[in-house]
Amino acid sequence: MNIQPRPDQELTIQEAIRMGLIKSEIDALDLGIGSLRAKFTEKFEMLPIKYSSRTPQDAAAHIRDSRKGNFLPKGLTIKELINEGRA
Repeated sequence: MNIQPRPDQELTIQEAIRMGLIKSEIDALDLGIGSLRAKFTEKFEMLPIKYSSRTPQDAAAHIRDSRKGNFLPKGLTIKELINEGRA
C-alpha cells in the first residue's frame, strides 16, 4: 500500500518529529491506526447483542467458566491476588 499524505498532514508529521513527539513517519501511522482501532472497538461494543457470534449456550458456558475462577494464575485465589497488590 502506498500512502501519500496531504501537504498539511505532512507538515503536522514533520512538526511532531521535530518536537520529539514521535520518532518517524511510521510512528504517526501507528498512532493513526491505533486511533482507528479504538473507534472500531467502541462501535463494536455498542452493537446489539443479536450481532454477537456466540450462541446463548456458548455465552452461558463462558460465564460459568469465568465464575469458576479458571482465569486466575497458578491456582491463586482472588483474595491472594488482592493481598499481593497491596504489598
